[in-house]
Amino acid sequence: METASFVIGGVILGYGARSLLGGGDTWILVGAIAGIASGISQLIRGGLKLNRQLDQAAGVGRRTKDREVEDRSR
Repeated sequence: METASFVIGGVILGYGARSLLGGGDTWILVGAIAGIASGISQLIRGGLKLNRQLDQAAGVGRRTKDREVEDRSR
């Protein structure tokens, strides 16, 4: 739903730019593409955040070089 709102917002901004600047439907298309790009960006960020939260809940953390060295020495 959030991604769709970004696309709709982009189309609305494109329509407003078309009304102010002229240029036909090009601005609507530009707004729609910008909305799609920002929606996908937010979708990826949300997925990565959720993945980090699930890893932390499961006790899986980032491995540092110090921990890898300790693990190898055992």
